[in-house]
Amino acid sequence: MASKKNESKKNEKTDKSEKVLAAEKEQFVKLQLQSISKSITSAEAPIKEKYARKILLGTHTEGGAVTFWSHAISLPLSSNAILSWKFCHMVHKLLRDGHPNMVRDSRSHTAAIRQMGILWGNLHDRYGHIVALYSKLLCIKIDFHLKHPEIPANLEASEEVLDKVIAIDINKVFDITGEVLDYMEAGLKLQETVFRQMDSHSTSSTTAVGQCRLAPLVLLIQDSGPLYHFLVKLLFKLHSRIPVDALLGHRDRFRDHFNSLTEFFERARGIEFFKTIIQIPDLPNEPPNFLRAASLADHVKPVVVQNERFVYDDETETQADFSEGQFQPYYGFNQFDYPVDVPEQRETEADSLRKELEVVKPELELIKVEAQRAVVQLKSQVNKLESELEEQRTHKQMALVENERLRMQVENMRMENTASVQATVEDHSNRAQTAQIHFARLKEKHAELVSRHADLMRKNAEMLKQKSSGQQAQEELLAYRQQVAQEMQQLTLDNNSKLEAQRAEIERLKQELVSGRAEVSQVHNALQSKEKVSVRMSLCVIVCVALCWKIKCPRYY
Repeated sequence: MASKKNESKKNEKTDKSEKVLAAEKEQFVKLQLQSISKSITSAEAPIKEKYARKILLGTHTEGGAVTFWSHAISLPLSSNAILSWKFCHMVHKLLRDGHPNMVRDSRSHTAAIRQMGILWGNLHDRYGHIVALYSKLLCIKIDFHLKHPEIPANLEASEEVLDKVIAIDINKVFDITGEVLDYMEAGLKLQETVFRQMDSHSTSSTTAVGQCRLAPLVLLIQDSGPLYHFLVKLLFKLHSRIPVDALLGHRDRFRDHFNSLTEFFERARGIEFFKTIIQIPDLPNEPPNFLRAASLADHVKPVVVQNERFVYDDETETQADFSEGQFQPYYGFNQFDYPVDVPEQRETEADSLRKELEVVKPELELIKVEAQRAVVQLKSQVNKLESELEEQRTHKQMALVENERLRMQVENMRMENTASVQATVEDHSNRAQTAQIHFARLKEKHAELVSRHADLMRKNAEMLKQKSSGQQAQEELLAYRQQVAQEMQQLTLDNNSKLEAQRAEIERLKQELVSGRAEVSQVHNALQSKEKVSVRMSLCVIVCVALCWKIKCPRYY
């Protein structure tokens, strides 16, 4: 009997604890939903810090961001760009300052964030362009920290962790360097666009409209300092292992990022809004010289310090409500119906009640302390059980979603199989008809080919006969050619001998011709001399005749 009573008491306690857990879980979800709806609004003003802090504490209480994402996905992000901008700001806050499991729980929502950025990037809205850039930055941030879980999302990693990351394979260091450059470039593009829009619209940083745009840049500044430090260490590591010519592109990109980050810090340092929140570090005048390994010793890590500010705290209200709830059951303690017409008796009883209250008060304090201790223990157990329950619920929800997905896949496959079977049957019938037609045609072709084959065989026999006769004629022709070639060779030899004899005869005739020409020349010269003598003699004869004639006939002169 005693064991049964103990078991019944344990069951009652278990039922009560489950009810308490369910009530607290419901209250937690209600407060989270209220904080999300009040922080992520369409009003062009920065997120209220107290609601953002409640959401951050909620992720630490829950051990993740399942509750946040379950409510955030229902926000009308595609209908209002300001709402999307503040949503990105809240997600960035949770990634930096929320529970470490926030990165893991955000894995399945990167596609939705990327799609939201593409949507607003295609629309000509005041916040559309910066929402698109912010979405890209968040996707890069989530993917980077999922790929490198040793680096926390707030980038506040110790030097030992960074050195451990850098000490891996140089190819992986090369890949990480490119990822960090992309990470930093996305943030710098976002801040440049925000400041450019504020300048074009002449927006003041002291107004709610200006602070709505500037508030996320605080997180960018907090990210940029550690990113810059990590990038410097990565580049020095690369330059110690890889030829400097291969890293020219990395140095150029880093120089551009360094100049942009320097301008960003200088401009933010002059804005009062940032002065009240953070202390922005100074960067060196020139980027580090990666070609000189000793320059790493001169590098100083830029540290962004957050100023102490008053943060809304609702613990006093919670404690007040709790203490009030503790004493509430005692309000009706020892109440009696007093006669209205007896004030002395009422005072006496009031005095007695005061004395009893004074006696009971230490006991109440002790009970209160024990109750608070029990509450703390129960809360720790509740948190543990709640995390297990939430994990089971998450697994259950995932299993339900997976089952539904599989059921839909099976249904789709069944429908596809039915359609494919029907299409296959129709296709087979069509193919059978087509095959019959093709068979008839092939049969006709076969008969035609048989007849052609017989003709070709006959022609082949004739060709073989012609080929044999042609080969015989070819052999005779070859023999005749050889005979002709021999005769030609003999004729060539005879002609050559005759030609040599003729050449010798020609040479002899040439010599005789030369000698004849010499003789002719001599004869010619002799004739010329003889002609000269005969002419002279003729002249003498003529002169003599003339003289004689003159002597004989003088009257003619």
